Amino acid sequence: MTDNDYPALYRSADAASESTKTGHVAIVWGQSGCLILGAAVGLWPSPSRIIAFIAALLFLASLAVTIFARTQQFQQSWYQARALAESIKTTSWLYMMGADPYNVDDVSAAHVFRATLTQLLEDNRSLGDHFESTPAADEQLTPRMREVREFTVGDKVAFYREYRINDQRQWYTQQATANRTQGKLWFRILVALYLLATVSVLIRVAAPGFKYYASGLLAVAASSVLTWIQLKRYSEIAAAYVLTSHEIGIIQQGLGSITGAEQLSMFVANAENAFSREHTQWAARRRE
Repeated sequence: MTDNDYPALYRSADAASESTKTGHVAIVWGQSGCLILGAAVGLWPSPSRIIAFIAALLFLASLAVTIFARTQQFQQSWYQARALAESIKTTSWLYMMGADPYNVDDVSAAHVFRATLTQLLEDNRSLGDHFESTPAADEQLTPRMREVREFTVGDKVAFYREYRINDQRQWYTQQATANRTQGKLWFRILVALYLLATVSVLIRVAAPGFKYYASGLLAVAASSVLTWIQLKRYSEIAAAYVLTSHEIGIIQQGLGSITGAEQLSMFVANAENAFSREHTQWAARRRE
């Protein structure tokens, strides 16, 4: 399964998630960067009107970025698009495996699938501005999805194991490791900035004649790093992904006992409920 094998709406939602994520991250770094530069300019040894004007412009630029962020709501759109993409992927696998509510004849299943996509689209119309135009002309119920739906039970089990179970377990494991590593790195940077700020304050007490006090700059930098850590939620996400990876491993053991379509339907429904934890979390973050 590739992205092109999923509905066009999935690819649009996935692209919208990536673009709005990029926009939001750029805004966060733009805000922090302007503040840090403004504080850095304040360290200039010979204050002048030009230096003060530059610092003021940098702080105003940070304010402008903040106002722009509020009007665009990139973060909310990012979470919403991610939740939508994951919901469509779950629905697609339920359809292909013939799980409830798609354990009916092909015509009825296609009708239910289209109705589900229609409802998802209706619930997320606010994302229209972020959808790419190209995938809109592509298939929603793709030939690959129809082909997989016609597989025998044994072939469906093998296909689901390889392209859904293994793929998801690998993804969650990799993301948990990456988030844990990044979390440790940024926490060390935060601690270093706090220590440097403390040293700077102590130097000011011990040597009042010293001109280069960086405590203000370091405080702004530490605040920016703290904002980034809170945004990314490294520890929280790493812990959640590790648990989900283990849960998938436990669920995977049930694949070997599947012998009929009804068992497969029940297994896939349970597995997709576990996978849906991701888009449930994205939806929860959007509400927050």
